This record gives sequence, C-alpha cells and structure tokens, in this order.
Amino acid sequence: MADIEIPRRVVHGMIALSVLAVAAVAFMLTEVEPNLGMWVFAVVMVLAAVGFWAAYFYQRAKSRRRE
Repeated sequence: MADIEIPRRVVHGMIALSVLAVAAVAFMLTEVEPNLGMWVFAVVMVLAAVGFWAAYFYQRAKSRRRE
C-alpha cells in the first residue's frame, strides 16, 4: 500500500458514511416490507465502510511501526 496521508475531511466523511450504513441496516431490519434493492444498498455501504476502516487502520499501524 502506498504511503498516502488521508485528509481529515475524508476521514470525517467516512465516519458519516459508517453511521449512515449502520442506520440503513437498522432501518431495513425494522421495515415491514423490505426490498432487495435497499438491502443491496445497505450492504454495499457497510462493506465500503469496513474496507475503508480496515485500510485506514492498517496504514496507521504500518506508519507507526516505521517511526
């Protein structure tokens, strides 16, 4: 992975996406008539958030080991 510094704006945006992803999944769990499109949307949001945070913390751990 390249040594790219992630701007704070991007991290704050991903925090918002993570909260919205959890809210979307919670909404779909409480919906009376859930549809497949909304489930796909919620799952894609969660996967995007998990992928970002995994890469972000991996990069932080890697850069701390180097210091």
